Amino acid sequence: MKITDYYKIKNCKAVRNLSNAIVSLVEESDDPSSITVTEITKRAGVSRSTFYNHFIDVNSLINYIYFSSISTAVIGNNAKNLRDNSAYKLLSIIKESPNYYRKIANMSGENSFPNFIRDVWYTFHKEFFIKRYGKEKYDEDIDMSVKISAAGISLLITEWIQEDFPITVEEYSRLIITHLPERIKDIIIEQALNNI
Repeated sequence: MKITDYYKIKNCKAVRNLSNAIVSLVEESDDPSSITVTEITKRAGVSRSTFYNHFIDVNSLINYIYFSSISTAVIGNNAKNLRDNSAYKLLSIIKESPNYYRKIANMSGENSFPNFIRDVWYTFHKEFFIKRYGKEKYDEDIDMSVKISAAGISLLITEWIQEDFPITVEEYSRLIITHLPERIKDIIIEQALNNI
């Protein structure tokens, strides 16, 4: 699924039941990649067609849970200090459910959670740049900086989860922001300053 598809999912009772079902199944499972749509729908008390009305696969449901948690953290972000920046908020959400995220961070595939983190980071910064400076200024060099940053952030966050969060959320978000490519850092700093 594309990031924009997650905005279209309505937070109805069926989606909440599916979300609760996958969270409990992941936490109970030794291998979350083996969880099936049938198991999820049975636990949620909904039909398979209801599942597929909202999601394309199990990973898209897993990603939706994170997306619904982060959408307010990333969209309309009013960063006034380190604790208000998007990286801090994104990492804090993960840290609130460490066992769940530790298990899904090990999943792989095109629509996996690590790839979803990459896609969220890429989409957010691309959209911010275009909104702020216009599509005509979003050239191949800027896009490459955003892509490299997104891939690196995904890898770093996935490793942070898999290594059992060896650095605090505050310190890790500071390290992420500090080591961004200069072009991306400029975008984030300008965004933060404009939201003060």
